[in-house]
Amino acid sequence: MNQNIANKVYNHIKDDFWFEYNRNYSDGQVVTNFHTPDGEQIKGTGGGISYQIGDGSPLVVNIVPILLNTFGLSIDEALFLWGKIRFDLAKDRFIHSLPWGLYEEYIQYQEDPYRVDTSNEVGYDYSMEGTPINDVFNLRKLEDLKKFVEWVGWGRNEGAAHYDERYNFLETMTTNDYELLQKDLLDYIKRDSHLWEILLKSY
Repeated sequence: MNQNIANKVYNHIKDDFWFEYNRNYSDGQVVTNFHTPDGEQIKGTGGGISYQIGDGSPLVVNIVPILLNTFGLSIDEALFLWGKIRFDLAKDRFIHSLPWGLYEEYIQYQEDPYRVDTSNEVGYDYSMEGTPINDVFNLRKLEDLKKFVEWVGWGRNEGAAHYDERYNFLETMTTNDYELLQKDLLDYIKRDSHLWEILLKSY
């Protein structure tokens, strides 16, 4: 297998996969710039994200022949490339879901939703290394947000229902990823705080 060739093709097509939202796929539907021999646009179908990008899904069944026939990859190179695309898509969903998860689990209980005081979190008094934790994370500061996400410790995919790969998304988070996360998280906090203000005024 020639990974250099597979990586070149990956860099060429990685932006040809993205997510769209509709009433049938509220969590996102994988959409591509590729088409079947009949001219039908190749999309994820049949269920949640895990199934759409899972082994043997309609999306994979349609994409792999294109990698073989259009780009001339071997089957090992095609599967290697698809693994990279699948990681990108899974990571995208992880980042997309973080604002809701962080807010529901931690932020909504804070006196100031933009500042997470870990001393208020029962059961989280120690780090994984066993050292006491008593930090306050200012979510408006990017470095604090990074530390908060690391403190929470989410980001390990120990295998999905429809594929076996194990991922650690936190190890691959870039500054750009955190900037996108921060924007979405602050928007989520602002929106939810506004809804609470409206609710309280109605009483």
